[in-house]
Amino acid sequence: MKIGILGGTFDPIHKAHLKLGHEACRAFALDHVWVMPTGNSYLKTEVGTVTDAEHRAEMVRLAIQDDPLLEFSDIELRRPGYTYTADTLLSLTKEYPEVEWHFIIGADSLHGMEHWVAPEVIFRCASVIVANRNRQVDDEVLLRDKKHLEERFGARILPLNFESMDVSSSQIRRDIAEGHLPHPALTDEVNRYIQVHELYAPHLEEEQICQWLQQRLKPSRYRHTLGVADTAEKLARHYGTVDARRARLAGLLHDCGKNEGTALTHGPIGAEIAREELGIRDEELLNAIRYHTTGRPAMTDLEKIIFIADYIEPNRDRAPHLKELRRMAYIDLNETIRCILKDTLAYLRDSKTVIDERSLETYNYYNATRKGSIHP
Repeated sequence: MKIGILGGTFDPIHKAHLKLGHEACRAFALDHVWVMPTGNSYLKTEVGTVTDAEHRAEMVRLAIQDDPLLEFSDIELRRPGYTYTADTLLSLTKEYPEVEWHFIIGADSLHGMEHWVAPEVIFRCASVIVANRNRQVDDEVLLRDKKHLEERFGARILPLNFESMDVSSSQIRRDIAEGHLPHPALTDEVNRYIQVHELYAPHLEEEQICQWLQQRLKPSRYRHTLGVADTAEKLARHYGTVDARRARLAGLLHDCGKNEGTALTHGPIGAEIAREELGIRDEELLNAIRYHTTGRPAMTDLEKIIFIADYIEPNRDRAPHLKELRRMAYIDLNETIRCILKDTLAYLRDSKTVIDERSLETYNYYNATRKGSIHP
């Protein structure tokens, strides 16, 4: 069996990607092409510049759901830490030794491949299909790079010239931010998904949000807010499952209802303030604000990060076990939540304060699902 691998951030996946998969199948008699969104790529040093993996993966699924030649693969999304092509191909060749693998790249990437991590492993595990869309790279340059890699690594380079719409994901994102949705370079399903989830829409600048917050919050609360935003961004970058921009925004807004409610109600009030006054429509982000004090069972990673960041940010100094919790936060989000709630519930019982039912439900949920024993 011959299988192609078409990797990329797919932020978003567009029709030129789909045509490339089809052209590779046709030209090299591939049985299938696995469309493989990248996770935390070492080439993307600013993780926050890439949309959440969950959204990118779902757009890929929608774009290829009825295509018999293209199949979705989440192998790189499931791998923690940085994503290296050599690791992916090495894993696949061990798991599927009967498959002849073909790794598909754009012609503009071929010149730098020898500087990728472990290029000798890549060339040993797979042939490389070099897609020269609309002949963006001069044929003479392409052949020179091909010869160099073949001589140095024994690579098998397979050039593929094909014509397709001149479009890029970055241009599509800019177009959508300017209001051009639906976009002609996207499938109907992907257009609908972007519209429903409000992806790539322009956002308020952080400076504007900070000015708005300074008018609402006491200086000490504003310092706490910045600490939560910084911590949330760091956790998002560490785990790579949450867009760091969204984590930072949720951290900035988590206490925006502080002056409007009690310790237990300012979260839900803040979510509505963010919706009504700032126009935030990202429901997951609003939930992160809504439940940052009480938590809730089965939180998303963004919700977990805001809940934890609110408790461990650098300006906090009174809670027990902070040193251990700050360490643990970069190891296991679920266990950190369980330990935070364990300490919180103990404090509330000792001070004879009414315990919110949702906090108790959340503790019981994460206590029942715990896996390790690294609690403080």
